[in-house]
Amino acid sequence: MGAWIDRISLGEKFTLDKAYADIFYSTGIPFRFADSPALETFIKLAQPAYAPPTAKAIAGPLLNHAHQGMMAKMNQFVQDQTRISLVSDGWTSLRNDYMVNFVAVFPNKSVKLNIAHDLENAMMAIEIDKISGVVTDNAACMRAAWKILEAKYPGLICNGCAAHALNILVKDVCKLEPYATILESSRHATSFVKDRNALTKRFERIQQHMHVDGELRIVEDATFWSNLEALVVLLRPTCTIIDKLESDSCCLSDVYHKKINPDGHHVLVEIAAFVDAMKNPSTKAHSFIEECVTLMTYWHQVGSTKFPALYVVAQTVFSVLTSQAAAERVWSIYEFILTKRRNRLSPDKVSMLFQLYMNSDRSSRGNLVSVMMREESDGGGSDIDDETKDEE
Repeated sequence: MGAWIDRISLGEKFTLDKAYADIFYSTGIPFRFADSPALETFIKLAQPAYAPPTAKAIAGPLLNHAHQGMMAKMNQFVQDQTRISLVSDGWTSLRNDYMVNFVAVFPNKSVKLNIAHDLENAMMAIEIDKISGVVTDNAACMRAAWKILEAKYPGLICNGCAAHALNILVKDVCKLEPYATILESSRHATSFVKDRNALTKRFERIQQHMHVDGELRIVEDATFWSNLEALVVLLRPTCTIIDKLESDSCCLSDVYHKKINPDGHHVLVEIAAFVDAMKNPSTKAHSFIEECVTLMTYWHQVGSTKFPALYVVAQTVFSVLTSQAAAERVWSIYEFILTKRRNRLSPDKVSMLFQLYMNSDRSSRGNLVSVMMREESDGGGSDIDDETKDEE
């Protein structure tokens, strides 16, 4: 009779439970969905012998087990790195909790980890001797922290967010006339249309019937449009640079420039010959690689053997980031997990869910993410309930 009875062993059930829980961690589905009668009915029809874990199990032991497994992979991943940049940013959640994250970014790979003392703690968590640079915002307190860290750890490079500095520049430009007036008029026109749903739908219908790429001008003012176009032309190069600086592959040489003295002219000549792919046809393959790969990839694959002394310096210089965009990207995912109807999660639990969500499709690519948060408020969260429940 046993051959005709559908059974699941304890080992098979644990494997299924982990895969089942991963659905919640990788998609941000609220835990209470696991207790849905409709889902229970579906599972019974699909596999009557399997009893899925409850919401409490998914939010408790299974979450801890998944997080421990991810941290084991992360620790090994960190051990395999040679240079890391540390990025930091602050944010206030919908519960009015002030959070600070610390992001360790590897060349072409980023790992999210939880002023001077906090940065040092984050550095110690990933081995201080592997940290090549620290990137924060440009606040005065952060600049003071740089001095403390640079004095304590010679060779450490601390710098501000270049993208943030350019954003401030753009804001300052927009305060000048006639751009300030143009932007204010644009905001009024946009708000007028967006606040009137029927009008918005009408504009959408008109655009659909145009059948060609065109523009629909809601302000019949030639001066308005000419000044607006002039502002777009003025800001486009800066915005393009900001996009580049926010990339994790952007290096310091794209931000800081210094005139070289005459004694260094021969160095420039040697560099020009070095990057000229046609200088030596017999090594065309190497020249092609030099032109196509990233700087860090080149130094790992070619420069480490051709220029071993410079390779040590290149590892540090090309691993320091130019912006804190990697840290800022954390908060959009944090908001996705901690919503208005799911606001009772504790900071520790949110951090675990964040890691598992970010790493849901990264393990096979070897590009893992870890997060460490520091909470400035005294408020706590519930470790049992993950969403506010409607009260009768």
